[in-house]
Amino acid sequence: MEATYNFLKSIPWTDNLKHIAEYAYAHHEKLDGSGYPRHLGAKDIPIQARIITIADIFDALTESHRPYKPALPCADALEILRREAGAGRLDKGLVDVLIQTRAYERAPTRRWRKRRRSWLSIDR
Repeated sequence: MEATYNFLKSIPWTDNLKHIAEYAYAHHEKLDGSGYPRHLGAKDIPIQARIITIADIFDALTESHRPYKPALPCADALEILRREAGAGRLDKGLVDVLIQTRAYERAPTRRWRKRRRSWLSIDR
């Protein structure tokens, strides 16, 4: 986390992206202080990082390209997010927005991800 933060911080971002390193650095933090690496509490976690946290957890739970675990069905992943929000670890309002708007349905498809992975692996 520290190396990623330092790398992102060194990039001369445009004004609208100048806080991206901080958002990335905080995306493993939990509202109750149980996250890492800095054990921040709710008041110190920007909303942008809270959104990234929820998206990252959903992706980690539902994606099949992770060799160390099988993908969960979407309904199970959403239930885990609800439980985490209910326990005070995730932003309940943002989890509710994700579920009510069904924004998770607009995540990139596996086909897009395969194309992206093949593009990224091309030697340049």
